[in-house]
Amino acid sequence: MSTFFKADKGYHKYRQAKSITREDHGDLFPEAYWEYRDKWVDNPARQIVEEYPLHLGVEVTTLCNLKCTFCVRTLEIEKGTFRDIKHMSMDVFDSIVEQTSGGKVAGICLNAIGEPLMHPQIVEMVRHVKDAGGYLDTMFHTNAMLLTPELSEGLILAGLDQLIFSVDGSSKEEYERDRVGANYDTVVENVRTFHKIRTRLGSRLPIIRMTMIVRPTTTQESLDKFYKQWESIADIITFQELAEYAEKKAPCENREICSQPWQRLAVDVNGNILPCCEALVYSGKMILGNIKTDNIKDIWKGSKMEKMRSALKKHDYSKYPICKNCSIHT
Repeated sequence: MSTFFKADKGYHKYRQAKSITREDHGDLFPEAYWEYRDKWVDNPARQIVEEYPLHLGVEVTTLCNLKCTFCVRTLEIEKGTFRDIKHMSMDVFDSIVEQTSGGKVAGICLNAIGEPLMHPQIVEMVRHVKDAGGYLDTMFHTNAMLLTPELSEGLILAGLDQLIFSVDGSSKEEYERDRVGANYDTVVENVRTFHKIRTRLGSRLPIIRMTMIVRPTTTQESLDKFYKQWESIADIITFQELAEYAEKKAPCENREICSQPWQRLAVDVNGNILPCCEALVYSGKMILGNIKTDNIKDIWKGSKMEKMRSALKKHDYSKYPICKNCSIHT
């Protein structure tokens, strides 16, 4: 019988103020979706390694229309250390779908460090994923600035399962202070228009998730205002802790064991296969292979990932300095 250990439930730490549940939304997705969500928590806790990762993060572009002050992309560009600024080619994307469709991977997120709406073929990408079949949760995050009515309708009809709007603030002043290049009124209008189009098309999908980054200066009043503003539109509302990036930060003594090696892999814009979403921040330092020459299943079940899982369970970061300094799992 598998032993249990204290595992972080994944990604940036966040609190769900409004959520969907199997009890209230059971008909929204097939039963396999809810089983996938159970595995998201259970597999790290029980040290279960499926034949394929549960989820795959796909960096379809590293371009972005904003220069948010808190974003690692902005910081890396200012230091001159950011990776290639480009779109993922459709050849690379096709290879990813070919290897992971048909029920092998349950969830796929079409973004990492970049704004996915900047990719000229984003609707085609969503359609390709859904036509390939087997994915239970196809999604991506967006700042919504580029979301036109035409794009909205295209994404809905293509079969997107979840769209996550990052709107970090409950007022124009609070939002535009850090979201450099964005316009709060435009974002609000674009999100509301998306909801109206979804309603007009008679669809309950994609799920609309509103998320707000919580900083040390964020007030309870702002959180309450954000919730009230989006309650009637959003299916899910989350408040997410700000991830701080530091190269020489000591880990907490009682840190939880990272869940990602039991949950997911990531593929960067060049097709490099990485062990987690955080590895995308550190160019070239944690590459496990490349989608054009290697197989996702072989990487997931291979010796490199097994060594990482074993080390992280023991809090041995000697060979994984990025994990030691990880801004997410501390």
